[in-house]
This record gives sequence, structure tokens and C-alpha cells, in this order.
Amino acid sequence: MTLYSILHTTVIRTLRAARTAEQLKVAKATYQLKPLGVAQASRAAPSKSHFFEEIVMNTISKLYLQAGRSSTSAKTLATLTNAACEKIRTRVAENRSTPPHLLQFLSKDESSDVRIAVASNSATPAIVLWSLASDYNPDVRLSMAENHNLPAAILTWLSGDENPYVAIRAEKTLATNGYKINDKGEIVMSATKIERTLRRMLSRKERLSKADAKRLRDLILEDGYFSRSERKVVRNAIENDLLDDPAFEVFLDLYLNDQLRPKDERTIA
Repeated sequence: MTLYSILHTTVIRTLRAARTAEQLKVAKATYQLKPLGVAQASRAAPSKSHFFEEIVMNTISKLYLQAGRSSTSAKTLATLTNAACEKIRTRVAENRSTPPHLLQFLSKDESSDVRIAVASNSATPAIVLWSLASDYNPDVRLSMAENHNLPAAILTWLSGDENPYVAIRAEKTLATNGYKINDKGEIVMSATKIERTLRRMLSRKERLSKADAKRLRDLILEDGYFSRSERKVVRNAIENDLLDDPAFEVFLDLYLNDQLRPKDERTIA
């Protein structure tokens, strides 16, 4: 008998042990199984109610813990994706050891909480994240818009969401991550993030080394765009003697590279 079968059978026994309609209502809400007739649920002896309830709670607790362990086998996780208890499925969706195909399966779960958990899992494949970015439930999209670990491209997509709360939150997340969206809808690196990184490097030394300058250069060019504000940061570092000689050469070469300037700033040959 599978783990899910054990849980399912145990829950049904607990429902049958309910002595009143109210107890049955609470039990159904707790374990989220299909309704059973009150007459059918009342057949078991009343004295067994507490016994079965304790078994069910212990079983659910054990399965919940198992669903979140990195050591849990893929086969067991696959079984738990079909658990009647939403919290267990959510825990599987949160587990970074859950295989991609199971995360894809859970991304179609009827529970929005499960889908939100899938979207927040760093192991979730990009193709699944893109699918969830168009989820019919705005709560799922809003949770993604708040996720600072999502790819900038998905956050940019969400910044154009039909729901204003989702769109505004995605823009704020992009800004916090050091990105902004230009007039063409393209993602560009914010100069604020460049300057913040530069200051953090200088907090440990008086001048930047060549390795530091290269890291900053790569960060600036990560989006393929060298904005005016980023040029100001580079020029400030050059003019205020914040670089050692090798680093100075790296930044000067970057600053003078005519191909990286905005078209309206390039010199006329």
C-alpha cells in the first residue's frame, strides 16, 4: 500500500468516527476529502474518534516533513504530489530537490498556494515560470512579481500585467534589483546598482584593482547597454583617482569606446 493510500484510508476512518454533522464538517475542511454522508460517517464507535484523529494528524505531520526533506526519493515525492492534503503538496512544491517534471505537474495544481510555491522554488525550470507568469489567478502573478530571484525578463513581462498591482510590484522589484525599463521596454542595468557595488568594493581598499574594474565592466555591459548615468559613474571613478593604474586603463577603455555610447552621443567621423 502506498503512503498516499495509507493517508487516504486513515482520513476516511476519521471521518466515519465523527459523531455529529459539525465534527464531520470540521474533519472534511481539515483533510480536504470528498464529502461522505453523515449517516455513513457515524457508523464507527464514538470511542474510536480520538484514536483515529491522532493517527491521521501524526501521519500528515510525518508526510509533511518527508515532503520537505532533500533526502526524500523522487518516487516518494511523486506519490506525495497526489496527496489529498494541500499543505503536503505545497511542501513538495517548495522542496528544491523535487524533480523538474514534478514541479511542472504541480504548476497545474488546482490550489493557487501550490502554484505559488512552485513559482518561488529556485529549482523550477524557466519554461514553467513563464507559464505561471500567465496564470489566471492574479495572486500567483503577484507572488512572482514580489520574487527578487526571478529572471529580469519574467519580471519585465509582469511589469506589463493587466492587473495594476502586479505590474507596479514587478517594476518595484526590478528597481530594487538594480534594473529599470527604458522607453523601448528594454531591461537596462541601473547606475545605482553599479555605484553601490563600486562603493562596496572601495570600503575594503583605497583604490580598485584591475580585477575589480573588470567585474564592474562586466556588470555594466551585462545588459548590453552603457547608459549616460553609468558613464557618469565610470567618469567619476576616473576623475577622482579611485583606480590603480591597471584598473584605470580598463575604465578608460570602456569610457572611450565609441561603439558603446548612445547613438545620439557618438562622435561624427
